Amino acid sequence: MTTEERLGKLEQELMETRAGLTCTKRRNRCVLAVVVLAIVGLSLAWTWTQTAAIAQAQGADAASKVIRAKQIILEDENGKNRAMLAVTKNTSILSLSDENGKTRIKISVDKDMSVLALCDENDKLLVGLSAIEDGVSLSMFNQNRKGSAVINVNDGGPGLFLLDENGKTRAQMAIGGTNDGNNGPSLMLFDENGKPRAQMDVGKDGSSMGLADENGKTRAGMGVTKDGPLLMLFGPDRKTLWSAP
Repeated sequence: MTTEERLGKLEQELMETRAGLTCTKRRNRCVLAVVVLAIVGLSLAWTWTQTAAIAQAQGADAASKVIRAKQIILEDENGKNRAMLAVTKNTSILSLSDENGKTRIKISVDKDMSVLALCDENDKLLVGLSAIEDGVSLSMFNQNRKGSAVINVNDGGPGLFLLDENGKTRAQMAIGGTNDGNNGPSLMLFDENGKPRAQMDVGKDGSSMGLADENGKTRAGMGVTKDGPLLMLFGPDRKTLWSAP
Protein backbone atom coordinates (compact mmCIF):
# COMPACT_ATOMS: atom_id res chain seq x y z
CA MET A 1 0.00 0.00 0.00
CA THR A 2 1.38 3.32 -1.03
CA THR A 3 1.79 6.27 1.23
CA GLU A 4 -1.02 8.09 -0.56
CA GLU A 5 -3.42 5.17 0.00
CA ARG A 6 -2.46 5.06 3.67
CA LEU A 7 -3.20 8.77 4.10
CA GLY A 8 -6.56 8.36 2.34
CA LYS A 9 -7.49 5.48 4.60
CA LEU A 10 -6.47 7.44 7.71
CA GLU A 11 -8.54 10.42 6.57
CA GLN A 12 -11.52 8.12 6.03
CA GLU A 13 -11.19 6.71 9.54
CA LEU A 14 -10.92 10.19 11.02
CA MET A 15 -14.11 11.26 9.22
CA GLU A 16 -15.95 8.17 10.48
CA THR A 17 -14.70 8.84 14.02
CA ARG A 18 -15.91 12.45 13.86
CA ALA A 19 -19.28 11.31 12.56
CA GLY A 20 -19.56 8.79 15.41
CA LEU A 21 -18.63 11.46 17.94
CA THR A 22 -21.28 13.79 16.52
CA CYS A 23 -23.97 11.12 16.79
CA THR A 24 -22.88 10.33 20.31
CA LYS A 25 -23.09 13.99 21.27
CA ARG A 26 -26.55 14.24 19.76
CA ARG A 27 -27.67 11.14 21.65
CA ASN A 28 -26.21 12.54 24.84
CA ARG A 29 -27.98 15.84 24.26
CA CYS A 30 -31.29 14.03 23.71
CA VAL A 31 -30.82 11.94 26.82
CA LEU A 32 -29.89 15.06 28.78
CA ALA A 33 -32.98 16.86 27.48
CA VAL A 34 -35.21 13.95 28.46
CA VAL A 35 -33.66 13.82 31.93
CA VAL A 36 -34.12 17.58 32.38
CA LEU A 37 -37.74 17.39 31.25
CA ALA A 38 -38.37 14.50 33.64
CA ILE A 39 -36.85 16.45 36.53
CA VAL A 40 -38.94 19.53 35.66
CA GLY A 41 -42.10 17.40 35.42
CA LEU A 42 -41.47 15.76 38.77
CA SER A 43 -40.77 19.17 40.32
CA LEU A 44 -43.99 20.60 38.95
CA ALA A 45 -45.96 17.58 40.14
CA TRP A 46 -44.47 17.82 43.63
CA THR A 47 -45.14 21.56 43.76
CA TRP A 48 -48.76 21.10 42.65
CA THR A 49 -49.29 18.38 45.26
CA GLN A 50 -47.88 20.53 48.05
CA THR A 51 -49.91 23.55 46.94
CA ALA A 52 -53.12 21.54 46.85
CA ALA A 53 -52.43 20.13 50.31
CA ILE A 54 -51.73 23.59 51.72
CA ALA A 55 -54.86 25.03 50.09
CA GLN A 56 -56.97 22.20 51.46
CA ALA A 57 -55.53 22.70 54.93
CA GLN A 58 -56.14 26.44 54.71
CA GLY A 59 -59.70 25.81 53.53
CA ALA A 60 -60.38 23.50 56.47
CA ASP A 61 -58.78 26.07 58.74
CA ALA A 62 -61.00 28.82 57.35
CA ALA A 63 -64.12 26.68 57.73
CA SER A 64 -63.37 26.22 61.42
CA LYS A 65 -63.07 29.94 62.10
CA VAL A 66 -65.78 31.76 64.08
CA ILE A 67 -67.89 34.44 62.43
CA ARG A 68 -68.15 37.44 64.74
CA ALA A 69 -70.95 39.99 64.36
CA LYS A 70 -73.33 42.06 66.50
CA GLN A 71 -76.33 41.27 64.32
CA ILE A 72 -77.21 38.62 61.74
CA ILE A 73 -80.39 38.83 59.62
CA LEU A 74 -81.67 36.04 57.36
CA GLU A 75 -84.03 36.94 54.50
CA ASP A 76 -86.27 34.80 52.32
CA GLU A 77 -86.48 34.91 48.53
CA ASN A 78 -88.83 37.92 48.78
CA GLY A 79 -86.40 39.97 50.83
CA LYS A 80 -88.40 39.71 54.07
CA ASN A 81 -86.64 39.25 57.36
CA ARG A 82 -87.32 35.73 58.65
CA ALA A 83 -84.70 35.36 61.37
CA MET A 84 -82.56 37.72 63.41
CA LEU A 85 -79.79 37.14 65.91
CA ALA A 86 -78.64 40.26 67.71
CA VAL A 87 -76.58 41.20 70.73
CA THR A 88 -76.93 44.49 72.59
CA LYS A 89 -75.05 45.74 75.62
CA ASN A 90 -77.09 43.68 78.10
CA THR A 91 -79.26 41.34 76.03
CA SER A 92 -78.99 38.54 73.45
CA ILE A 93 -82.02 38.13 71.17
CA LEU A 94 -83.11 35.48 68.67
CA SER A 95 -86.37 36.03 66.76
CA LEU A 96 -88.08 34.00 64.04
CA SER A 97 -90.77 35.50 61.78
CA ASP A 98 -93.37 34.10 59.39
CA GLU A 99 -93.79 34.93 55.69
CA ASN A 100 -95.74 38.09 56.64
CA GLY A 101 -92.92 39.44 58.76
CA LYS A 102 -94.73 38.78 62.06
CA THR A 103 -92.56 37.63 64.93
CA ARG A 104 -93.71 34.18 66.02
CA ILE A 105 -90.87 33.05 68.29
CA LYS A 106 -88.56 35.21 70.35
CA ILE A 107 -85.84 34.25 72.80
CA SER A 108 -84.08 36.85 74.93
CA VAL A 109 -81.44 36.47 77.59
CA ASP A 110 -79.98 38.99 80.01
CA LYS A 111 -78.26 38.75 83.38
CA ASP A 112 -81.54 38.65 85.36
CA MET A 113 -83.90 36.66 83.14
CA SER A 114 -84.21 34.37 80.13
CA VAL A 115 -87.51 34.42 78.19
CA LEU A 116 -89.12 32.33 75.46
CA ALA A 117 -92.18 33.90 73.78
CA LEU A 118 -94.55 32.26 71.29
CA CYS A 119 -96.86 34.62 69.40
CA ASP A 120 -99.75 34.30 66.95
CA GLU A 121 -100.02 35.71 63.42
CA ASN A 122 -100.90 39.13 64.90
CA ASP A 123 -97.81 39.41 67.10
CA LYS A 124 -99.90 38.69 70.21
CA LEU A 125 -98.23 36.69 72.95
CA LEU A 126 -99.80 33.26 73.47
CA VAL A 127 -97.18 31.43 75.52
CA GLY A 128 -94.39 32.86 77.63
CA LEU A 129 -91.75 30.91 79.51
CA SER A 130 -89.37 32.78 81.79
CA ALA A 131 -86.64 31.79 84.19
CA ILE A 132 -85.33 34.07 86.91
CA GLU A 133 -83.27 33.60 90.04
CA ASP A 134 -86.35 32.78 92.15
CA GLY A 135 -87.85 30.18 89.82
CA VAL A 136 -89.60 29.42 86.54
CA SER A 137 -92.90 30.78 85.21
CA LEU A 138 -95.09 29.58 82.34
CA SER A 139 -97.88 31.91 81.11
CA MET A 140 -100.57 30.99 78.56
CA PHE A 141 -103.09 33.35 76.94
CA ASN A 142 -106.00 32.90 74.55
CA GLN A 143 -106.05 34.74 71.22
CA ASN A 144 -108.45 37.40 72.49
CA ARG A 145 -106.34 37.98 75.60
CA LYS A 146 -109.49 37.21 77.61
CA GLY A 147 -108.02 35.19 80.41
CA SER A 148 -104.77 33.42 81.05
CA ALA A 149 -103.15 30.71 83.11
CA VAL A 150 -99.82 30.99 84.91
CA ILE A 151 -97.74 28.19 86.40
CA ASN A 152 -94.97 29.16 88.79
CA VAL A 153 -92.32 26.93 90.30
CA ASN A 154 -90.05 28.40 92.97
CA ASP A 155 -88.46 27.52 96.31
CA GLY A 156 -91.86 27.76 98.02
CA GLY A 157 -93.37 25.15 95.71
CA PRO A 158 -95.39 24.97 92.49
CA GLY A 159 -98.50 27.08 91.90
CA LEU A 160 -101.25 27.46 89.28
CA PHE A 161 -103.02 30.81 88.80
CA LEU A 162 -106.10 31.43 86.62
CA LEU A 163 -106.73 35.05 85.60
CA ASP A 164 -109.80 36.68 84.06
CA GLU A 165 -109.97 39.10 81.10
CA ASN A 166 -109.02 41.98 83.41
CA GLY A 167 -105.86 40.29 84.57
CA LYS A 168 -107.15 39.56 88.07
CA THR A 169 -106.46 36.22 89.72
CA ARG A 170 -109.68 34.27 90.17
CA ALA A 171 -108.31 30.89 91.24
CA GLN A 172 -105.05 29.76 92.80
CA MET A 173 -103.84 26.25 93.52
CA ALA A 174 -100.48 25.72 95.18
CA ILE A 175 -98.42 23.31 97.22
CA GLY A 176 -96.60 24.91 100.12
CA GLY A 177 -95.68 28.54 100.39
CA THR A 178 -98.82 29.64 102.27
CA ASN A 179 -98.77 32.35 104.92
CA ASP A 180 -99.72 29.95 107.72
CA GLY A 181 -96.75 27.71 107.05
CA ASN A 182 -98.81 24.92 105.55
CA ASN A 183 -96.71 22.77 103.23
CA GLY A 184 -99.65 20.84 101.78
CA PRO A 185 -101.88 21.66 98.82
CA SER A 186 -104.26 24.62 98.95
CA LEU A 187 -107.02 26.07 96.73
CA MET A 188 -108.21 29.68 96.79
CA LEU A 189 -111.06 31.29 94.84
CA PHE A 190 -111.35 35.06 94.31
CA ASP A 191 -114.14 37.38 93.19
CA GLU A 192 -113.94 39.93 90.36
CA ASN A 193 -112.35 42.45 92.75
CA GLY A 194 -109.53 40.10 93.63
CA LYS A 195 -110.87 39.38 97.14
CA PRO A 196 -110.41 35.81 98.43
CA ARG A 197 -113.83 34.26 99.00
CA ALA A 198 -113.12 30.58 99.53
CA GLN A 199 -110.07 28.59 100.60
CA MET A 200 -109.28 24.93 101.16
CA ASP A 201 -106.11 23.61 102.75
CA VAL A 202 -104.73 20.16 103.46
CA GLY A 203 -101.88 19.85 105.93
CA LYS A 204 -100.17 17.25 108.06
CA ASP A 205 -102.40 18.13 111.05
CA GLY A 206 -105.71 18.11 109.17
CA SER A 207 -107.77 19.83 106.49
CA SER A 208 -109.83 23.02 106.53
CA MET A 209 -112.14 25.18 104.45
CA GLY A 210 -113.00 28.86 104.90
CA LEU A 211 -115.63 31.13 103.33
CA ALA A 212 -115.17 34.90 103.29
CA ASP A 213 -117.34 37.96 102.60
CA GLU A 214 -116.81 40.67 99.95
CA ASN A 215 -114.18 42.27 102.17
CA GLY A 216 -112.12 39.09 102.31
CA LYS A 217 -112.96 38.41 105.95
CA THR A 218 -113.62 34.80 106.91
CA ARG A 219 -117.22 34.29 108.03
CA ALA A 220 -117.38 30.52 108.15
CA GLY A 221 -114.82 27.82 108.71
CA MET A 222 -114.85 24.07 108.77
CA GLY A 223 -112.02 21.71 109.49
CA VAL A 224 -111.00 18.24 110.49
CA THR A 225 -108.12 17.71 112.90
CA LYS A 226 -106.83 14.82 114.99
CA ASP A 227 -109.30 15.86 117.67
CA GLY A 228 -112.28 15.63 115.30
CA PRO A 229 -114.39 17.87 113.06
CA LEU A 230 -114.91 21.55 113.76
CA LEU A 231 -117.40 24.13 112.46
CA MET A 232 -117.18 27.85 113.25
CA LEU A 233 -119.13 30.98 112.27
CA PHE A 234 -117.72 34.51 112.59
CA GLY A 235 -119.13 38.01 112.66
CA PRO A 236 -117.82 40.98 110.62
CA ASP A 237 -115.45 41.81 113.50
CA ARG A 238 -114.00 38.28 113.41
CA LYS A 239 -115.68 37.38 116.71
CA THR A 240 -116.86 33.79 116.95
CA LEU A 241 -120.62 33.58 116.76
CA TRP A 242 -120.98 29.83 116.93
CA SER A 243 -118.81 26.77 116.94
CA ALA A 244 -119.28 23.03 117.16
CA PRO A 245 -118.44 20.84 118.81
